[in-house]
Amino acid sequence: MKKIFSLLLISLFMASASAELEFKPNSWKSYSSGNRQAKTDLGLTNTTHLNIDWPTNEDGDDVCALLIVKFENMSPSDIKEMNVQTSRQSSVVGVEAVPVGSNHNLYELKIFLTAGSDVEVTLTNSSLGSVKIPAHNYDVKCVYEATILNPGREDISFTSDPPGAEVTLDGKTKKLTPCTFEKEKMGYHHIAIASPNPAVADSKEEHGIDVSSSQKAFHYDLRKKKNIRIEADPKDAALEVYYNGQMLKSGLGRVTLEDAPYEFKYTIIAKRGRDEVTDYLFVDENTPAEYKVKVLGTKTVSFMAKQNNEEVKGATIVVNGQVIGQTPTFKLLDYGRYDVSASYNGYTGAKKIKVGPKTKDVLIKIPNRKRVGYHPYDIDYNKRSWGLTAAYVHRFYNYSVNGKATKRNWVGEEGGSNGVQIGITYQPYFGYGQGLSTGVFWQGTFGTAKEIAGGEVDCQESAIFVPLQYQFRLPLHKNYSIALNVGAAMTYGLSNKFTYDDKSTLDVGYGHNEEYDTYFPDAFDYSALVGFSIQLRALQIEAKYSIGLKDHKVMHNPDDSGSISYKSSFFSIGASLLL
Repeated sequence: MKKIFSLLLISLFMASASAELEFKPNSWKSYSSGNRQAKTDLGLTNTTHLNIDWPTNEDGDDVCALLIVKFENMSPSDIKEMNVQTSRQSSVVGVEAVPVGSNHNLYELKIFLTAGSDVEVTLTNSSLGSVKIPAHNYDVKCVYEATILNPGREDISFTSDPPGAEVTLDGKTKKLTPCTFEKEKMGYHHIAIASPNPAVADSKEEHGIDVSSSQKAFHYDLRKKKNIRIEADPKDAALEVYYNGQMLKSGLGRVTLEDAPYEFKYTIIAKRGRDEVTDYLFVDENTPAEYKVKVLGTKTVSFMAKQNNEEVKGATIVVNGQVIGQTPTFKLLDYGRYDVSASYNGYTGAKKIKVGPKTKDVLIKIPNRKRVGYHPYDIDYNKRSWGLTAAYVHRFYNYSVNGKATKRNWVGEEGGSNGVQIGITYQPYFGYGQGLSTGVFWQGTFGTAKEIAGGEVDCQESAIFVPLQYQFRLPLHKNYSIALNVGAAMTYGLSNKFTYDDKSTLDVGYGHNEEYDTYFPDAFDYSALVGFSIQLRALQIEAKYSIGLKDHKVMHNPDDSGSISYKSSFFSIGASLLL
């Protein structure tokens, strides 16, 4: 049963596959039928057979006829894979696929078969199926011809590097790569590829392609290429050449890139002892055939310039009398000493530098622009933006009833609380005195409550404090300035803990705590902030005063009447170490 099922499947496959190839009607014909030795007034007829090397049987007798099968819309590869069978009246003696004339894109099959009557010839291709040439009589040393048509069509795809090349198919249809021509006939086609960028890639003149059941996608590498010899200085340095992270070449003193494509960027690493240099090679029409990489004693140095305490962009940098560019700029220099100058706005600053393994950035100060009279911002002030801060804080709440205020701590008892602030300050300076003062600080407040749980309890509050202030700074010397800060601040409580005599602790939190029936200000608070600071070199002393803006209504007494508010305030004094 399994064999019958398999035969049915094979039959169905062959039936469906055979629909791909067709015998071209009325294409079968004979070139040399009849009596080959008949004489006429013109001599012997049907002399085609005289030019053919006819096979013979074991007895040396002529028993073969020749069937030449021509193909339409078939590639040479598909033709060469044809399997030939004949009906029982004949047998296949030999099959040869040969080009038609001098055209190696067109092939035909020469089939030698034993002569016979009513011989049916079957041609089979594993991908395209099979086709039958109807039964005919084949005589000894006679030549016959038949034509097989492949009606099947395929999608032909084209890609190129670089993409965007114009593809011309059979002289008329044009598309840009990557592209697909749908439902085109198989076999021979004329193709021309036009370069997407003549500076980078070449065109490919019209040529032929063969589209087969296995070859339907075509790729064209159009990039121009160049041979480049890379040499190290000194010659005993080791060279490594990488592309896209993969090492392509390595050698001592010299390597050669053969056929390096245009617009490819190569990474070159040169090593000699402890010295190592990384260079980059971009291939184009201007790339020299010989490229040198210096290894010993070189360093890439960046150059910047300042004038009036501000970084200058566009200052002209001159190194040993040669202009190398405008700031910000950089250059690979050999180890040694150099005279460097920066010119901008009619002023020039100069300095001598020594390039060594640790040289990285070079800052050149250009003389300040002259103004009429004294101007504090002519001072070449040393700006310091970041710093570490520690401050003493005295915090209290103003409990106001009908305009009469009393100071209380955060647990509601009279008096304030002492604490500390530590954190990071940030003071960006924009020029002409304008800037900001901000940062992030941890704030701890400590005190003693005398009316909680029948006795004294130590209280500790932990919070995050974030100020944001406008800053006006007046430089009095390059290392000395004074500043005024005005802005706002936000405080967010992290914990509110009580410590009892037995050293046990309790975090009662903020607002109303129903479990313990306690009332404390809200965790979130905001306030207006003013401050004054004095800076001497890296040390800054600053005083701040905070005026609460939020009313903590949870702390209002229910028996009070009239205008009531409960707002926080604090003053602090601290020191910052500026970097």
